[in-house]
Amino acid sequence: MRMANKLFEFENMRGIAILAVVIIHVTAGATITYTSGSISYFSYNIVNSFLQFAVPLFLFISSVVLSWKLSQEEKTPLSLFYRKRMRGVVFPYLLWSFLYIVLKLVLYRDSSMLSWSFLGKELLNGTAFYHLYFLLIIMQLYLLLPFFKILLQKMKFIYVFVLTVILQAGFYYLNKIWIYQLYPHPANLLGSYLSVFIIGSWLGLNYQRVKTVLWPYKRYFWMLHLALAALFITINIRLRMGAPVGLTIFYGSYHFFVLAASVSIWLYSLQKQRTFWQSFGKHSFAIYLIHPFFLAVWQYLWQAAGYVTSSHFFYLFGFLFTISLSYVASLILTKWSLLRRIFLAR
Repeated sequence: MRMANKLFEFENMRGIAILAVVIIHVTAGATITYTSGSISYFSYNIVNSFLQFAVPLFLFISSVVLSWKLSQEEKTPLSLFYRKRMRGVVFPYLLWSFLYIVLKLVLYRDSSMLSWSFLGKELLNGTAFYHLYFLLIIMQLYLLLPFFKILLQKMKFIYVFVLTVILQAGFYYLNKIWIYQLYPHPANLLGSYLSVFIIGSWLGLNYQRVKTVLWPYKRYFWMLHLALAALFITINIRLRMGAPVGLTIFYGSYHFFVLAASVSIWLYSLQKQRTFWQSFGKHSFAIYLIHPFFLAVWQYLWQAAGYVTSSHFFYLFGFLFTISLSYVASLILTKWSLLRRIFLAR
């Protein structure tokens, strides 16, 4: 199966994922702005929680596509794989981290951000801005994928699933007793997303066969997605409201939800070659990198005009402002080869 034949479905998935990411970031403030228990509070928290599959979906896509490519290019040297992949993520990570640190300097006027120790810490932790941790996780994915390919390519799904549960639970246990003490940003580690990484990698290695088997049952996966979404939303909102929720229950509901969401969105994206989502998917990388800048501009302009951020129009027009300008900027970055090479390493 040629990669070109798969282009549309993964662009559709990226389009869904990037719109979900932007909505999550736009509504993040709304999840705590309104009075707990109010209709507005529940509405924004439901939307925000329902879309929490966004980043895991991006990682699922990368795992599927790259494991598929590795399976088709058995003779490709490992050094060449790393060189090609890392080149497209390391330079953008460094450049955009620098640009967003400059933005924070402008916003917060904190000269301590200019120290080498601060810069090194921000780069190591993926905290130069709130969205750049994703590139740090992608680097980890690239490093580990060839080794997981060797491990997974001969395994049956039931064993892969059991392995996934064990490794995911093991990561959280190690994080609780050890990792967090050394690196207090576990969400910036691939270990927090092993479920979509491992299942996605196995799916990519068995792509055509799995697609043929699962396609007739797509509606059941969509229903499973909605059912697990309802469960996760309930648990997540209870946790945000301060109710006692066990971490095992929370993380379990989260991982089953994002796995079901990833598979069901994949099956949905197989239905049509061209959809509304595709145009956003083609530019998802650029939109992901630049949208926090436009969101920050929107927040500044709104507050400078004297309006309150508790207005629903702030979030509605904030989304439209952010996604529209991010899309236009992505068109500009991708149209000119020099800009594309500098800012996207493409």
